[in-house]
Amino acid sequence: MPEPLPPNPFDPPSHEHTAYESCLNLQSLWFSPQVAARVLGYALIHHPGSSMAMAREISGCDDNAEFMAGLGYLMFKGSVLAQPESPPDSIDIAALSNLSQSTGASPNDAKKLVSKDSERCSGSQLRLQVLARDNYRCILSGNVDAASLRNGLTTIDLVAGERKADMELCYIFKMTGDEEQGYIGGGLTDVARRKLGWASSAAAVLERLAGIPMVQDIHEAENTFTISPNLHGPWDQLQISLHPIASEEDDSSNMYEIHTYPPSENTRYGLPYRTTNTLPSRRYLALHDACAKIAYLSGAGEVMERLFLDVGNARVLAEDGGIGVF
Repeated sequence: MPEPLPPNPFDPPSHEHTAYESCLNLQSLWFSPQVAARVLGYALIHHPGSSMAMAREISGCDDNAEFMAGLGYLMFKGSVLAQPESPPDSIDIAALSNLSQSTGASPNDAKKLVSKDSERCSGSQLRLQVLARDNYRCILSGNVDAASLRNGLTTIDLVAGERKADMELCYIFKMTGDEEQGYIGGGLTDVARRKLGWASSAAAVLERLAGIPMVQDIHEAENTFTISPNLHGPWDQLQISLHPIASEEDDSSNMYEIHTYPPSENTRYGLPYRTTNTLPSRRYLALHDACAKIAYLSGAGEVMERLFLDVGNARVLAEDGGIGVF
């Protein structure tokens, strides 16, 4: 169930305080687009970095309900369209042995297999590099890749409760360049579209509101990780996220809490509550985590769940904005 915005958590006279008051005012109006008000308010609260840009965009709407509804709509829509919709990538374990031989690295030498020089690659090489970096395990459940185990590339600790399973390559965000998405403001009114004309793609929306440059090539090691197939769908649908728990200044930290939406369903998914495995981009994971929280708390996640019943609906959404909750 969506949760109404809490009282203003920001100290006056900050820009965030002023912007959040606008969200509360929008939420209180009888004709208010409730989801849009909550999306914007929770985006301020759970912003993965500085929320100044988000606050400026909200305040720039001058408490105009039509503009704010459009901004909330774009925030939600950008989060939906940035999630992967391509088929999962399987992993060719036989090729992994060849790769390790050609690079001169042992199968467990993840740092050498995923070097700065090889971060931008495509196809099977990326899949194999990421699998090695992740120690042949799902970074969420800790399950051991069954094919790697059969080929002697890793071992399993049954005493510690490790299990084996097939693995897939998962993308945090899909390619979100303008040429991929096109203009995503099709569901806005003409007035709001002119006001928010900068929203040329899902990437443009998330970059402007989150201040984080989005990946332009899906085939980057920082945008990928190893996952069990049963967790792939919930991750893409923002039902599972990794929440950073170390200092935000420490980009090298690999400590995360595993959050589920609804909360506390880790046991149902067979997940621990924390993970410390080597992981991809901390910034991308933090943004994915923020999108998941905003979607759940605002109620937009309920709409997203219906959209993902047919993944093609996300493409239709990009074309005609056909969603009637805002």
